[in-house]
Parts: sequence; structure tokens; C-alpha cells
Amino acid sequence: MGQDTQSTRHRPVIALLSAAVLFFYWRIDPYGLPGPLFCWFRRLTGWYCPGCGSTRALHAMMHGDLRAVLAYNVLAPVALIGALILAWMSPRRLPRWFWVGALATAVVFGVVRNLFSVLAPPR
Repeated sequence: MGQDTQSTRHRPVIALLSAAVLFFYWRIDPYGLPGPLFCWFRRLTGWYCPGCGSTRALHAMMHGDLRAVLAYNVLAPVALIGALILAWMSPRRLPRWFWVGALATAVVFGVVRNLFSVLAPPR
């Protein structure tokens, strides 16, 4: 019970930090920034990780451009929903299938987007 009270106490801080991050992604235009430099996995291997294109996708999401969101990272809206669930609930209270499903989805998406260029983010 003590941990639920503690997580409830931190919700305003989490909400404020989340709002600041969302404002950053709304305000900063990532299109001119060097994309592969942000992703160490891409820089080291040359492959797209499941998160490649997420910065540009989140920026497009903040501006309501769904077509661009899906072009940059089709998994970004799903990941945002997962992040909102994590911000609202304690991670310990989430069922095991949530974590297994999230990991499996990320791994499968990471493999598939490197096999089929249609899922790769545009340059």
C-alpha cells in the first residue's frame, strides 16, 4: 500500500515532465537533425531499431499529421499508448503478458522493418 501512495505522489511530477517533453517535440523540428546520429544501434549496425523514426513520428503526431507518423514509425502510436499506461499505472501492477507482448512486438517489428523497406523510416 505504501508504494501506491508513493506512485500517486509522483504523478504530478510525471505529468509535468511529460508535458515538457511533449512541448519540446511540438516545438523542435527534428527534420533537419541528423537522424542516424541519435540511434546508436543504427550507427553501429546500419540496421533500423524498433524506435528509429520515433522522434520525427512524435513531432508529426504533435502536429496531427497521421500519414507522416505512420511513415516514420508505425509503432510510435502504440508505444505512446504504452507509455501513457506506464505513467498511469505502477509497472509492478501490469500483468506479465503486457511485458512479454511489448518485448515480442518490438523484436518482431525490428526484424520485419529491416527485411521490408516499406517499414523503414524515410530519410
